Amino acid sequence: ADGVCSSRGAPSSRGMPGGRAGGAWALGSSEWREGDRNRIGWVTMNENNPTSLPPAGGRLRIEQVPGLDLNDALDRVMGNRALYESLLRLFRDQFRNAPEQIEQWVGRGAWREVEELVHSIKGTSGMIGAVAVYGAAQHLDFRLKEAIKTGFAPPGTNPILDQFLNELRTLLRNLERADQTGSGFASS
Repeated sequence: ADGVCSSRGAPSSRGMPGGRAGGAWALGSSEWREGDRNRIGWVTMNENNPTSLPPAGGRLRIEQVPGLDLNDALDRVMGNRALYESLLRLFRDQFRNAPEQIEQWVGRGAWREVEELVHSIKGTSGMIGAVAVYGAAQHLDFRLKEAIKTGFAPPGTNPILDQFLNELRTLLRNLERADQTGSGFASS
């Protein structure tokens, strides 16, 4: 369907609004809704108002943030760098405490909560072009679905979970540094 992406996986750039006036794209969701402008976290995409996000500080040094597919991500926002930088800041702010939250839920065996958050990070990281986080989340998401069914994580889940958390923490740290100093990045 034109203008609607699947709610699972990384949204395709073909499913993006493509400049249709009054469309909206949600961070943390791959569902596009015509004319939905009043929800917090929704980005309004049209020629007169390329972003409904609050103005951010200075420019991010996104070229120096490893793990971002800038060409694909900028295509998804029709080349609007300011919008993309705002989405990166929203991602950082929305998921800043996610690694610790996931670790707490894993410790309690709250697999459904872990899967829902990882799935949200997976879709959002795909949208912003964070390929390392998206790939790690994709591998983990399958195992978490199994853990929900059985109540136990399948063998081999811990290294995949550790890889996902490491990739997510590295991206969050790099986005923070790119915003504060305009340069520098951490390695995974």
